Amino acid sequence: MNMHQPTPATGIEARIIARAKAARAACYGPPRIVNLAVGQPQAKQPVIDSPLSFVKSLCEERKVTYEELTSSLASSDRYVEMRAQMMRATVAKYPGIKSTKLARIFKRDPATIRWTLGRSPKKMLAAPEIEARDERALDLYNRDVSLRRIAAELGIGLNTVKAIRDRRGWPKRARVKPGAAE
Repeated sequence: MNMHQPTPATGIEARIIARAKAARAACYGPPRIVNLAVGQPQAKQPVIDSPLSFVKSLCEERKVTYEELTSSLASSDRYVEMRAQMMRATVAKYPGIKSTKLARIFKRDPATIRWTLGRSPKKMLAAPEIEARDERALDLYNRDVSLRRIAAELGIGLNTVKAIRDRRGWPKRARVKPGAAE
């Protein structure tokens, strides 16, 4: 036993300490933290000391509850993209975090986390091909080729082209009605 550590209180000592705390609270009320500089009670600042508390603070900023974000029913594009952004932000703040720890925080499978972050071996191998495909699609898009024609030329679906456009932030083009005079 270390001499510098207090010894644990026995049953009698613990009761005496509890009664003393209760008597103090009855006389003086609950303890308050006062900011001595202005004399006002301090606002409670959220303590961000773990990845979980960091994710919860991100949820508060985005006006969504942690339970909504991690729910198995939260599969809409809004939640999926929000989760992915939060995962990337968490990895940026905590670079050494493992995918298994992120999986516990976001209540997802570790393989899903690795895929989202681009750490999946399959995705890492496909990354150069995907990058080249997306550059080719952007080139065609900038030449005012229709999305259907881009999809046909690249051998991918129309919705995939739209997803690439949205993910890469390409400017949306004005819709022209077929048969409209130019």
